[in-house]
Amino acid sequence: MGSERREHERYAVNFNVEITTAGGQTTGMMVGTSLEGLRIQTTTGIQPATDVVVTLLTDEKAILLAGVVWVLDKSDKGLPSYLAGLKINSVSVDGKELKGAAERTAFLQDLL
Repeated sequence: MGSERREHERYAVNFNVEITTAGGQTTGMMVGTSLEGLRIQTTTGIQPATDVVVTLLTDEKAILLAGVVWVLDKSDKGLPSYLAGLKINSVSVDGKELKGAAERTAFLQDLL
């Protein structure tokens, strides 16, 4: 644990998401999250430094504006699979932006 540089606790999750970039739209799975970041798995590669809109496919309309920080190519046996780490820039739920850490934490707790 001494090498862990993260400020916020990470949580394993499994949520279907829609990912929109300037180049188009794809679907994926959000497999991890924290207060400031998330990990998504998708069959479409997204380049680092790409701005994305991640829409959680849940009862509430949750939209996260984020930037791709890193991408791992996890393709196996010819099937494309990518894992990407994103830094969250803003979170909106049902059209209302969550401004502070307390609101984001409450939203995260509701997801878990």
